[in-house]
Amino acid sequence: MFFYFFALTEHEYVWLGNGKYEKLQQISASFQSDNFLPILGFEYSNLIAGHYVVLNTNTFKSSWGDLSPDDLYSWLKKPEQKDALVIFAHPGFHFY
Repeated sequence: MFFYFFALTEHEYVWLGNGKYEKLQQISASFQSDNFLPILGFEYSNLIAGHYVVLNTNTFKSSWGDLSPDDLYSWLKKPEQKDALVIFAHPGFHFY
């Protein structure tokens, strides 16, 4: 048996206040099956601390106003984010 997965992430500022993240959660859940796992996430984009790909959370965390990733780390420590996976994408805004 094969197992497939697909991860979709976008910069978190795309999701701000428009209900798109919640809609994608519903769509993602509707495609889950015994051999396919859709993974929804976002890219936390901090201009100073860099970019982090955050997967498997209930909501998203905006970086607007954060000068360090400390707010992200505190948010990830919450019990409702216990299944989150974070991948460091790249350093700062202009460094790829």
